[in-house]
Formats: sequence, C-alpha cells, structure tokens
Amino acid sequence: MKHSESIIGIAQALLEVQKELKNTAQTAENPFYHSSYAPLNKILDEVRPICNKHGITILQDVYSENGNLYVSTMLLHKSGEWMQQEGMWLPLEKPTPQSSGSAVTYGRRYTISAMLGIATEEDDDGNAGEKQKKDFSSSVKDEFSGTEIYKPGQEIPKEYWKLEGKDRYKHMPKGYAATKGEDGKWYVKEKVE
Repeated sequence: MKHSESIIGIAQALLEVQKELKNTAQTAENPFYHSSYAPLNKILDEVRPICNKHGITILQDVYSENGNLYVSTMLLHKSGEWMQQEGMWLPLEKPTPQSSGSAVTYGRRYTISAMLGIATEEDDDGNAGEKQKKDFSSSVKDEFSGTEIYKPGQEIPKEYWKLEGKDRYKHMPKGYAATKGEDGKWYVKEKVE
C-alpha cells in the first residue's frame, strides 16, 4: 500500500469511519458460483457518506499497463494525506468492452471493501477460487430472472424454437449458442470462444 509521508490525520479519520461502517448487505447473486455479494452501487451508497462525513474522498482509477488492466483505489483526506491500494490486476475472459466493464466493477468492489475493512462477499474459505464454473449437468433456474437455463447438448423446448435473437439465447448459459440439429430441433451448443 502506498501512502503520503504522514498518515496521522487519515488514520484518525479511518478509525472513525470504521466505527460507523457495517458490512454491506449481500443482495446480488452469482448463479455460476452459487454465491451472494454486495453490488458496487450498494457499497458506495453506504460507505461514501460516512467517509465524506470524516473528510475522506474515495478515488478509483482504471489503467492499462503492458496490455494488462488494473484498478486502484485511493482514500484522500481533507488534510492532504492519502492511502492508495497499489493496483489490482483484472484478468479478462475476453478482450471486449463488456468483459472489461465487468472486471472493472469487480475490481472496484474488492479494492474499496479491502481499503475500508468491510466484507461484501460470503466467506467460503477460499474455495470459490478452486471451483470450476457451475456444472450444467441439468437445467437450472437463473437466479436473476427465473428463466430456465439448459446445459450444452440439451434440447431447447419447442416453445423456444421460434424465438429470435436474445429471447432464444436467454435460456442458455452465458456465452453459449444454439444450434439446429439434424432432426430440426434446437440444442444448446458448446461454449463459443
């Protein structure tokens, strides 16, 4: 962690902030890992007013270095003192704006939570880092929309065959596509890279 030469003022302010902060409620669900988390907007809605009350501004920066994407969080005190998390590397699944945006939101959520000492995720004792994405061995309900999701190779029910565009694809795991079989029926195709 980087910081200004003196941190006396910001350290005292952070003590007061932490006396008031509570862990942010985990109101969002990750259907691929069966976990819940606090979304970035909820975290910021809760921590920003308390930090500001004690003279602390939250600054978050996104930058690229040697083709890698990073997010950094700085706490800046009204005294001019500051503390900065040095940068969290954000690996991207795909080199797309959507993948970058998702990774940046994730990084911002983690770095601000770490800087302020709050928990915004379930504590799984590090197991999520070892899990593969959800096994689609059977159809499951998407926790966000209640939509039935079908596994690769599984037939898409007849009522969805004639749907066009996004409506057809909302019944498949994210990143997967539909393919028409030799029998004229639609099936979930393996993940498209």
